[in-house]
Amino acid sequence: MNFDTAMKRSGPRDHSSVNQYLVTKAIDNRYKINGSCRTLQLEEQKLQIQAKMLEFKKQRIKWLRSSELEDRELEKMRLQNEYLKLKSGRLAFETKCLEMGARKKVQISMI
Repeated sequence: MNFDTAMKRSGPRDHSSVNQYLVTKAIDNRYKINGSCRTLQLEEQKLQIQAKMLEFKKQRIKWLRSSELEDRELEKMRLQNEYLKLKSGRLAFETKCLEMGARKKVQISMI
């Protein structure tokens, strides 16, 4: 029923069908508005969730970068440590060789 039909059905003093039409129309509009509001709320929630996901992805990438940097620094320190161990071993070997050479010279000169 539309507004014109409601007006024709109502008598000069009877506005109940007009009022019923207006109430029905208002309720329908309210559901439409509430439905579109709900849709907008859901869309807003969706955008908020996507924004959070983007933040988490940024944090993950930042963490990966720093993690890779730390891994490279640790590897560099491991290699330096290994180098120093080898250098120390070489110097210890050279020292022993010099000591053994000096002992042999001392033993030879004593004879």
